[in-house]
Amino acid sequence: MKINYTVDLVSFSLVINFSLFSLRLFIDGLRHTHASILLYQGVNILSVSKRLGHSSLETTMSTYLHIVRELEDQDKEKINAVFDSLYKNDN
Repeated sequence: MKINYTVDLVSFSLVINFSLFSLRLFIDGLRHTHASILLYQGVNILSVSKRLGHSSLETTMSTYLHIVRELEDQDKEKINAVFDSLYKNDN
């Protein structure tokens, strides 16, 4: 029985490439999750950017803009609560 090594090598190559692609997606997912957790825990975005090795803060800002906006909304609520409490204490 003659084995067609070309087909076997092509199949093997496809499996390896798919596995590497899957591993890369997994690692990227962990990296994104790690950065998101840090941001939600109040770590400064500049520190997160440096930790991720981004060449610029803009890269981090654009990648995590959805989190930054959510945190800004939370900050606005905190700021409003501070001034509301100050106003109530004056009256």
